[in-house]
This record gives sequence, C-alpha cells and structure tokens, in this order.
Amino acid sequence: MSTCFGLYVHIPFCRTKCPYCAFDSAPDQDDLIDEYIETLCDEIAARPEQARSFDTVYFGGGTPGLLSEEHMGRITDFIRSELFVKPDAEWTIEVNPGDVTIDKASFWVKKAGFNRISLGVQSFEQNELDFLGRRHDVQDALDAISDCQMTGAKICIDLIQGLPGQNTEQRMRSVHKAASLKPSHISVYELTIDEGSAFHAAGAKFHRPDQDAAADGYLATSKYLRGKGYLHYEVSNYCLDTFDNMAAHNARYCQGRPWIGVGASDHSFDGTRRWWNVRGAAAYIQAMNQAENAIEDTEALTDDQLRLERVALGFRWMGGVARADLHADGVDDKLARLVREKLVMIRDDRVHSTVEGFLIADALARVLA
Repeated sequence: MSTCFGLYVHIPFCRTKCPYCAFDSAPDQDDLIDEYIETLCDEIAARPEQARSFDTVYFGGGTPGLLSEEHMGRITDFIRSELFVKPDAEWTIEVNPGDVTIDKASFWVKKAGFNRISLGVQSFEQNELDFLGRRHDVQDALDAISDCQMTGAKICIDLIQGLPGQNTEQRMRSVHKAASLKPSHISVYELTIDEGSAFHAAGAKFHRPDQDAAADGYLATSKYLRGKGYLHYEVSNYCLDTFDNMAAHNARYCQGRPWIGVGASDHSFDGTRRWWNVRGAAAYIQAMNQAENAIEDTEALTDDQLRLERVALGFRWMGGVARADLHADGVDDKLARLVREKLVMIRDDRVHSTVEGFLIADALARVLA
C-alpha cells in the first residue's frame, strides 16, 4: 500500500496585508492570478512519483477565499482529475470573515468540495481587530461563522492572544465567545512579531504581557475550553468532543507524515527529505516557466535529524515522543523530575506533555533529546 500524502496549496493573494503577517502574501497582484493558477496546476502534475495518494488537502495563504469560483474550481477540479484523493479526505480552506457570503460558503462546500472552513477571526473585540489590521468587524465575523455553519462543513475559528495591554480577563472574552458558537475546532495563537511582518519592519516594541501573564492566560484558555468539551490536542489547538474534529492536515506535521506543497514559498517533506519553493508569486511563475519546477533548495535529513524533529514536534501535541527517541544524558532522572513536576506523563513507552508541559514544549525537547 502506498503512503498517503497531504497536499498544501498556497494562494498568496490578499486584499490587504495584516501588520503581524510574515507569510508569503501580498495585495495588488490580481494581474498574476490567471497565470499563477495555471502554474499551480503544472506543479501538481509534476509532483514526485511516490506522491500518488492523498488524504488531506489544505488551501492556505494569503487568502484563498478571495479566488473567484472559476479560479477555485479550476484548481479543485484539476486536483481531482490528476490525483487520487481519498473519498473521506479532509479538504480545508482558509478564509477571511470579510469575504464570506452564504453563496460563497455554499460554493466552497457544495461545488469545490471543501468539508472544513478555517476562519481567521482573530478576535471578537473591535479594538483588537483594529490593532491587528483586520478588515472585517465583529459582526462580519459572526455572520461569516453562521453562513459557514449552515453548509454543514466543520468550522475552525482562529484567535490571537497576547496583544499589548491584554490581561487574562480580556484574553478570555474572545475565547468565551468562540466557544459559545460551538465550532468543531478552535485555534488560539500567541501574537509574535516575526521578521517579514510590517510590525517587525517598523521596529514595533509593544508592551505585551510578560511571561507569567502569558502563561496564566494560556492555562486559563485551556481550562475553560476543556470545560466546554474541547480536547486540547496540540499546543495551540482544540477540537470539540472527538478527535475526528482534529485538524488532520496540520496534525500530520507533528506526526512526521509526508506532504507536498505547491505554490510560492511552499515546503514539502517526503519522510526523509524536504524542499521548498522560491518566494513571491511572480518569482514562482518565472521559475516554473524556466525550469519546470520552482525549488529554491533541498535538504536531506539524517536519521538523527529526523529523531530530533520527532522529539521537537512530539512534545507539541498529544501523540508525544517515543521513549527510545530520548537520548539525553541522565534522561531517566530528568523524566522522573518532570513527572513529579507534572510537566510530562509517561504511557506505553511514550512521553507526553501535560497542558503545563505544552507551555515549555521546546524546552522539554532541548532537555530530553
């Protein structure tokens, strides 16, 4: 039986660029959309030979929800004609609440075939949306969630915490509102100032919550959502009632399962090797036209590098880390101490982060690997 891959499709087009965003996306590129879509199809057709079967498809960006029905249908129809995608595959599309209408949501689900919609809500507080440079307002978000829920698709609400001056009570307002809407999935991310973002370029130095305040907010979020029936299965991610509502495509990254990425700046991993494409829609199109691939670089991973990645990713999600992958000096004593401190737990020769352990997942990997 062939290995199932995931497919990530990068759509780098946006109406506006949010100041915290460092992803490969930009506004005012409408003149490139037609050629970019055709180039994506060319890259899908030229995928590695071993990538024959797919069980997740994820459209990210940028703002995939901006694409017209014609453009979106061109890609999804081509994927289905060119690839074997399992009948029960997860199909996710990322959308901005300001772009959602009931007609668009119906098209995404009924015609394009998406069964999971990830909404970049980020906050249900208008002042926070203004600070984050979002072009939708609170009512737009509520209307978008309602429209998407009417399609029967699984719904994910994304939130951002850790804004300047935000205390735990303020953090929890959007969490409470999100949970009250009962989406199948909630993602809660901490605001970061990443290189490549407008915040970083401006040298923004915000008075964000200190480490203790951030930890308090994180634990309060986890406790509240778990009390509402959400399973805290990954550092930033919660699924409602059952692991069937987990984000299957994103989970494959933690599981070390292979995926193919197509589009500008996208990454791929086949189990032992990864590669990534050039950044920028125009550069991607040019590279594909000149060389029939847009690969900027490739990295072959050694067995030890793969082990270290399994450890680093394993502590970030419920699957944990195989005890045999932990090679640190004095690892048994270190594990015993971490168990006493309720930062990890050990089950069936696997070491798992607790909720408190999720807070220091990267440190756990460094100490124990």
